[in-house]
Amino acid sequence: MSLFRGKLLTKSTYSSTGSIEQTEQYQYNIDSGKNKYNISVRSVPRGCASYKIYLTPCLLTQQSIIDKNGVEKQTVYTYNDINLIRSITTTNSDGKEYRNRYKYIGDYDFNITVDDHRNHTEDESDKLTIYFMKKKNMLEYLAEEQTLILKNGMWNLLNGKLIIYRKINNLYHY
Repeated sequence: MSLFRGKLLTKSTYSSTGSIEQTEQYQYNIDSGKNKYNISVRSVPRGCASYKIYLTPCLLTQQSIIDKNGVEKQTVYTYNDINLIRSITTTNSDGKEYRNRYKYIGDYDFNITVDDHRNHTEDESDKLTIYFMKKKNMLEYLAEEQTLILKNGMWNLLNGKLIIYRKINNLYHY
C-alpha cells in the first residue's frame, strides 16, 4: 500500500559500545485502510491501467518503547470520525494507565430549536456558539481536554480543561 510506505516501524537507539539502549515499535491502521479504496482507471498506449487510491489516512495506533532493562511503556492512540486524536492511553512499566482524552467542536451532537435562535444571540449561548462553529465547518477546534488515571477499574480525573469560544468581530476566539 503506497499510502503506508515510508512510515517508521522500528527505531533502535544504541550506546557508544554498540549495545541497544532503547527500541521503539510503531503500529498503524493498515488493516482498516486496506478495505477503503477507489479504483482509478486510465488509458495508456497499449490499453488501460488501473490502480487503487486508498481513502484512509495512515494513522499511528500503537507505540511501544522498551529500554535496555526490558521495561516497556505502551501508548495506544484512538481517533474520531474525522481522524483527530480522541484519546492517548499510556501504560507504564508499573502497570499504571494514564489517558489523555480530547473532544472537538465536531464531536458535540445536539439539536438547536427555533426558540434557541429567537431567545439568544450567537454571543450569549455556548451551545449556539458550538452550533454556529459546526455550521462553518470548524470541526477540528479543541473544546475539552482531560487527563485521567485508571484506579480500581475506574477512570479518575486528574486534570481537565474546557475551552469556551466567543465570537468577536466575526471571528471565534477562546
